[in-house]
Amino acid sequence: MTDPVGFATPQEAIEAVCAMLRARDWAGLARCHDLEGSGVDRAELESGRYFIREGSGHPSGADRWRPFSPSFRYEHHEERGDEATVWVFLAIDQGDGMIQRSVKSVELRRRDGRWLVRP
Repeated sequence: MTDPVGFATPQEAIEAVCAMLRARDWAGLARCHDLEGSGVDRAELESGRYFIREGSGHPSGADRWRPFSPSFRYEHHEERGDEATVWVFLAIDQGDGMIQRSVKSVELRRRDGRWLVRP
C-alpha cells in the first residue's frame, strides 16, 4: 500500500478532495482516506466505485458523489483533539432571489500531524 497523504488543515483537505473528485483521481483520493476501523475496502476507493453512487436522487446530482459533490465548498470546522468535523456547502441560485443551500459534514482524523478523511 502507498503511504497516506494528509493535509495541514481541514480546509486544505476539503479543497484537495474537491479537486481530486473533479479530476476523478481515485488513487489520490484513496491515499487521503483513513480507513482504520471503517470496514471500507481500499480497492473500492482506488476503483472509484466508492466515490460515485449510481442512481442519484437529487436533481443537481449532489448526492451522487461521496463524501460530497466537487461543487461543495468549505464552510467551517470544529476540532476535538485529533478528530474534526468539517461542514461543506453548496448554494444553487434558482432565480428570483431563491437560493437552494445544501450542507453536509465530513469527518477527519489527524495522523502524524496531517488530516485524513474518514469514510
